[in-house]
Amino acid sequence: MQLSEGVDLNDVETFVRVVEAGTFTAAAAALGVPKSTISRRVARLEEALGVSLLARKARSFTVSPTGQRLHARCAPALREIAAVASGLHDADAAPRGLLRITAPHDLGSTRLFAELFIRFRAAYPGVIPCVELSMRSVDLIEEGFDVAFRPHIGQLPDSDVLMVRSLDRLAVGLYASPGYLERRGRPRTPSQLRSHDCLTHVTARRPEVWALRRRGDEELTEFAIGTALVANDFSLLIAAALADGGIGVVPMVLAEPHVLRGELCPVLPRWTGLEGQLSLLWPATRQLAPRVRAFIEFATRDITSCPGRK
Repeated sequence: MQLSEGVDLNDVETFVRVVEAGTFTAAAAALGVPKSTISRRVARLEEALGVSLLARKARSFTVSPTGQRLHARCAPALREIAAVASGLHDADAAPRGLLRITAPHDLGSTRLFAELFIRFRAAYPGVIPCVELSMRSVDLIEEGFDVAFRPHIGQLPDSDVLMVRSLDRLAVGLYASPGYLERRGRPRTPSQLRSHDCLTHVTARRPEVWALRRRGDEELTEFAIGTALVANDFSLLIAAALADGGIGVVPMVLAEPHVLRGELCPVLPRWTGLEGQLSLLWPATRQLAPRVRAFIEFATRDITSCPGRK
């Protein structure tokens, strides 16, 4: 396909494949063409654009700054074209293929999510969930993910490129191990948290203060705490609490399994932390493949069984 000013879309795709594959040989194998064809297409693209995209060496290459900019703009567009073509082809087909999902490590590694993926797989055996757990903010479009689970407090920023579906509330409570409570005593009021070792998440407004509300009330009250650990992963806060390290404010869905096993105890059960929200995101510009649409609808129905939502 010819683009304006003599640029061939096949040459652009070849260049993107070369950058992502890392070698001309690997790109040739991926596209099913000879290595000489790969070299010719890249050279033709450089000539059409009048710039150098790759600095070639004996057995490797480096991508020029111009090449990096071209790849950053063209790779998502090529994935979008492929997704649209796939959507048109599969519009009436049964859901199938690889489903790329990203979720935060602390929530995604729970039994709740594992069972969600297993139940979805049982309902749609032609779809294979491929889950990446990460604490970083993933760019769905740039990195080619189909859907993402995002916990958040308040509203997510408006976006023209992402669709958002609210799945459930994430209720938050205070928990500590029996060993810690035996050694340090159980606080009877939030004001006594000042003299306790407290495990707090980085999303807290201030690490030395917890915003709590009495159950049934809407108004939050700030209480000074004895901060012992600040982390960006609730899994670490849970682990610290299990190790008799202090009192943590964590989502109930993460703490509940440990409470049932007697490993953690609710602390100040009449009080709760700042409630969060769990949402599902997917690219708005992408023609939804049947597997993606099926997962969005399935997860929306399934995740409402979350035991920590109330």
